[in-house]
Amino acid sequence: MNRLPFYRGVCFVVLLFACAMANAQDEQPKGKTIPLDQIWANRMPGTIEIEDAAKLADLRRLGSIFESWSLRAERMKFKDIARTGFTVSGSGESALQAALAAFVEAGKPRRKFSPDDEVTIVFFSEPYGGNHVRLEQVERKGDHIEIQYRLEPYFERTLSETFALIPLGKLPVGVYHVEMRQLPREQKFIELGFEPLNKEWSGKVLCKSFSFTVSEKGE
Repeated sequence: MNRLPFYRGVCFVVLLFACAMANAQDEQPKGKTIPLDQIWANRMPGTIEIEDAAKLADLRRLGSIFESWSLRAERMKFKDIARTGFTVSGSGESALQAALAAFVEAGKPRRKFSPDDEVTIVFFSEPYGGNHVRLEQVERKGDHIEIQYRLEPYFERTLSETFALIPLGKLPVGVYHVEMRQLPREQKFIELGFEPLNKEWSGKVLCKSFSFTVSEKGE
């Protein structure tokens, strides 16, 4: 019995399967990391210190934002104060001005942009004690954006203020989903008795995941 045609057939099927798998992997969106040194943030290692980058007028705006958070939290008796994260147009100072409008002037955050708009994520937590939030990595993979962060415990009797402007630049048309992902604490804090993850704290005060749209019509 001649088995050569059979083996050729098997090899051909295996080759087709391998090619299909390779094509499927090629079609997977490749991740793009937004470097920390491009992010304006409030006292987060590796980022651009917002108090150094902003002009004097913008520093007053930053103070107004923090004050609005405290007044709102006090009014709500520090219960159910976590809000959804959002995006603004522009970057740097223009993004800071847009964030001011959303927080202080009760402006409605934008959920729709055009491909010509620069888009910036406003990442924040409400004023609360117990932890500092530290950005570790921001990655965009296709239409999915993941913000990875850690909690760093502290013992001062002050409220923590988390604020970061994460630039995404101009984006192609699509619906984008932004997800917050808490990473385990550093080992040195775990050895001191802190739990690796504190999702309850983040759920109470950290901004929530959200979506936004880029379309040809814009907003």
